[in-house]
Order: sequence, then C-alpha cells, then structure tokens
Amino acid sequence: MPSTHNNRLVLEEFQSYFLDSLEPFIASGGLPSSSSALTIDPFPTSAYVVENNKLIYVDQESASITIVDGTPVWLGIHSSRTDAVTGWTRQIGTHYIYANVSVQPVNPPGGLVFARVTVAGSVITLIENFAYRSPVDAKLGEHNIKSWGAVGDGATDDAPAIQSAINAAQVIRGKVVIPANRGNLSYNINSGFTISSPINIEGKGIGYSGDGSGPSAHMDINVDITIFTITRGASGSTIKNLYLRNLGASTLPAVNYINSNNNLLERMTITSFDTGVLFSPGVAAPQSSFLNTIRNSNIFDNTSVNIDGQSSSNALKLDNVIFGGGSSSIGLRLVDSNSARIMGCNVEGVTVSAIEFDATTPLSVAHTIIATHFEANTSSNGDIRLGATAQIRGVSIISCLFVPGATADSAINAFNVEGLAVLGGVLHSGYSGPNLTHTGFARLSSNVSDYAILGMGSTVENDIGTNFKSPSGGVFQPGSAFDASYVDSAQYNYFNINAADMLANSNYYGHLSVARADAGVTNPGAGSAEYAFGALTSNGHGGAANVRAIRAGAAFDMNNVNLTYGATIFPDTAMGNNFIIAISNTVAHTINAPINPGTGQVITFTLQNISGGVAGAATWNAVFKLAAWAQAANGFSRSITFMYNGTNWVEIGRTPADVPN
Repeated sequence: MPSTHNNRLVLEEFQSYFLDSLEPFIASGGLPSSSSALTIDPFPTSAYVVENNKLIYVDQESASITIVDGTPVWLGIHSSRTDAVTGWTRQIGTHYIYANVSVQPVNPPGGLVFARVTVAGSVITLIENFAYRSPVDAKLGEHNIKSWGAVGDGATDDAPAIQSAINAAQVIRGKVVIPANRGNLSYNINSGFTISSPINIEGKGIGYSGDGSGPSAHMDINVDITIFTITRGASGSTIKNLYLRNLGASTLPAVNYINSNNNLLERMTITSFDTGVLFSPGVAAPQSSFLNTIRNSNIFDNTSVNIDGQSSSNALKLDNVIFGGGSSSIGLRLVDSNSARIMGCNVEGVTVSAIEFDATTPLSVAHTIIATHFEANTSSNGDIRLGATAQIRGVSIISCLFVPGATADSAINAFNVEGLAVLGGVLHSGYSGPNLTHTGFARLSSNVSDYAILGMGSTVENDIGTNFKSPSGGVFQPGSAFDASYVDSAQYNYFNINAADMLANSNYYGHLSVARADAGVTNPGAGSAEYAFGALTSNGHGGAANVRAIRAGAAFDMNNVNLTYGATIFPDTAMGNNFIIAISNTVAHTINAPINPGTGQVITFTLQNISGGVAGAATWNAVFKLAAWAQAANGFSRSITFMYNGTNWVEIGRTPADVPN
C-alpha cells in the first residue's frame, strides 16, 4: 500500500479532525540506543513536525548520531536535512539535530525534540525517549502504553512498553494512560516499574474488570515483583483506576512508596500480593513520608497486610477504602506514624487485626477512625489493636460499627494508650469473652493512661462477656470516663476493673455516668480482686446490688451503698461515697476507719434508727474528726459528711436535727 503521509488532502483532513491542534509527534521509530562512547547507533524515525502552521511529515532513514561530551544532550528531528537551526547542531546529511543545554528546549520551528541523552565520563549512560507517539497522545498530552507497543493479550510481556511510556512521562512530568482491556484479557507484567519523577498513571475506558469488582485496566503478574515503586523524587504522583493482581506466590508489595510524599491512589483494586500497599522509610537515609492518600479503592486478600506503614508514614488518609478479605492477616498497620485518618472505610474478613497502630518508642500520635465498619473479622488480636509495643497517644474512634466474626477476640484492644476516645460507636453481639481483657468493646491489656474517654455516647449490646474490663496491670489514669453510653444485656459484668490498679492511683478523678445500663447477671462479689460495675446510672436503671465505685473520691453518679449493721461496721470507699447504716437494735456499735481512702474524697454516712427504741451508741474510729455525735430518735436519721485530708476524715457538715426516715 503506498504511503499517504505526504498527501496534502489527507494532511488537511487530519488537521481538521484533530481540531487543528498542530501538535508534533513521533509516527514510528525514534528509539535511539548506543553501544559506543558518544555515538548513537543507527535508528530510523518518522515524525510529524509543525512548519508554517501545518503538520509536515518527516521520514528519516536509519542513521547514527555522534554527539559532543556534555549532559544532558537533547535529540530532535527537523524538516530539513541542510538548514541551520539556531541553538542546535545537525548530524550532517540527516534530519537529526542535537543540543547541549541544561533544561529541555522547546521544539524549534519545523522540528520536534524526542529524546534526552545522559553522558558521564564521555560515555552515554542513559537515553530517554519522551515525545508523544500518536496524534491523540499529542492532542491530549498523554502517553498511551499502546502507542509504545503494549498489546494487552494476556500473554505478551507488556512491561517494556509500559516502562517506556513511564520513562517518557517522567521527563516531561506527564500522564501515562493504560487503556481498558478487551475480551477478558489483561496486561501481562513480568517486571516492575520504578518511578523517580512525579507522573500520573491512569486506567481509562470500559472493559474487562477481572471478577467484576474493580477497574477495567487489568494488570496481572506471575512473578514475585513489586509493580510500582515510587521514590521520594516522585512525590506528588497519582495512580488511579487500575486492577493489580498477582497470580503466583508473592513476598512483596504491589505498590511501594519509599519515603515519598503527597501521592494519591484512587479507584484501585489490589489483590493477592503479600502486601497491597507499603509505605516504607527506605534503607539509605530513611525519611518520613507525609500526606499520602488512598481513596475509593478495594485492597483485599493480600496475605500479610493490605496497607502497611512501616515507619513514620505521617498524615496518611484513607477515604472510602475496603481493605481485608478472607486470606488477609492484617487490614491496616501503622508503626511510628502520626495523624492517620481513616474515614468511611470497611474492614472485613481479616484474621489477626483489622487496624493496628503501634510504636517502637512512645511516638505514634493523633490517629482518627471515623464512620468505619468492622464486620466478620475473626481478629485474634482484636479488630483495632493499639500500642502493643510502646505507648501511643491520642486515638479517636468515632461512630464506628463493630460486628464480629466467629472467634473474634475484641473490638478494641488497647495495650498502651494515652488519650483514647470511643465516641458514638455501636458494638453488636458475638465477641468471645470479656470486653477489656480477652474481648469486647475496649480491651486494656497494659496501660490506658491519662485522660482516656471510653464509651462516650456509645452503644454496647448483647455481648457475652464483660463490656469494659481492665485486667491486672491495666491502669486507668486521671480523667477516664464512661459517659452517656448505653450498655445492654451483657451476660456477665458491664464494668470489671482491677481494684489494685485503680486504687493505687490516688489522683484518679474520672467519672462513670452511664445514661442506661441494664442490670448485669453477675458480679465478682466482695471477696474478688476485681470490682464489678453493673448499674452505675443517672436514670435509675439496673440493680443496686451491682453498684461499686472504681475508687474513693471519684465523681460518680451512683446508688447508695448499704453497709452491713453489726458490732463493727466496715466502710470501703472503693464501693461508694454515700453509706447508709440501718440501726436495728439498741446494741452499741463501732464504725471502723474506711479502707481505700483517697485524698480529697468526700463521703457521707446516714445513720437510720429503725430499732423501735433508743439506738445503740455509735463509736467512731479515731481517724474521724468530728464534734459530739448523738443518734437520731426512733424512725428518724442523721447524716454526717467527711473529707479525707490524707490522714484523717474531717467533718465538713451534718444534718442539724433529726430527719424522718
């Protein structure tokens, strides 16, 4: 078939079709290589260049180029074989021209710049081709991998063509387009791509989407590689609308950001790798990464971790991301990282933990999980695992829904956290044991310290174990609160907190004001090392028998504590602040020194005379400092209030006269 490239009518029609864009491009060839010091091996090139506002076809047969030493060297093609071109040197007798300048030159009149040559020690070390290779690419400012030779038949290795398109885009900070697959075929990839300059990579069109759940530009690998490695120099890159799948055994991530910042992954499906997306600090001169975003993506069934931030991956944002899957161990893991925000996500089907925030030293701070759904995870370490190695600070879990899978350990497993807030969450039934030790809405295995706010405005229902529990070694510090929460139908105890840990902290000023907590079935009893909370309420639900305070001096909204009347009465300030003694006979009795006192704590005794006569005389232990005391008449009571000053209980008020019972 004869060539029509020089047909005037064809060219005019061509220019009209492409809206007179007059963008030069490489039609074929234009792929130089070198095997000697400063000489580029012979290669052919055909191109369209712009001259006098018209596209001119230039056809250069195979020819070599000998350049002068210097970096970089830019190669071009020109409409003439003889005319001088200002700022350029011509390879004699050819359309090829070259220039030694530091930055990319503009296309000269009648010419097109199409490659960059790097020279070191008078030897060519790198040739990068970057000119657009079709009129559509030139018009849109894109590098379509099909223009660079990609086939997409599921068999041909398309990696070299894709790498060429990436190389071209990196030179001019451009876009790589990966068109949709057709006929249930994918791009076969046998080697990975390293991105060192900011570019955009985007799948386009409608076609094969693998299993129907992801984007149409489908890339499969059968070898153990990382598909995209994005270095710090490529900060600001975007990868979107691709389906990445490993068909073989994998020990590597699909996408690896090496201390790279301000990158975006969007509308991605990544599956069947060891790790879906890795944010790593790098080996040589490791650095933190900042402000990376994953959104509107499905990252699932990656064996070890779906999304992994190894060290100092700061301000990571996950918006509307599904990460999990039946073969995944961990959904998201961040170590030594700050200010993560997970919003509107779904995590399901993981086996170890859905989200892990941890630190090697007390470093990781200010993470927020908002409106995220945890469902059907069989998490052996809890759906959310916090501070297992070292303390982390400032974690907010807001308006999240927890629906456990079989054998799931806990919803929130907090080992060592300072400032944990669980606000407006909902936890359904099915976690396998007590919520704060082995399972449940908040698990505290070591130390939840200053200003922890747990369960504020949350709903916890139908759990088979204790909803909130601290084991031996678990410490709530000042400011801890369970406020305005609804706790319903627990088989055992709503709140089961280790007494020794709580009472050892004399500065505890938290509060537990539960809007509603229906009565628990059991509590440990007075002889237990742990103290149960069944119905500490502000509206009267629940049974008084299950009410005990965390420690003396805490500001609790609670029912009164009825002390057992006898010859000796034993008040325990860990059980409450308001003590009622019903005097049922005329026998004298002694009120012992309260155990578990807290400096600044205020307690009140109400002595009711129900003896039918004169109540037996009351003897107050020497730690009580009070004015003379007289018992109330039959059918009446008197109350007295003390404050603990660290040594004694000092009277601060009393009823001035008998009050009817």
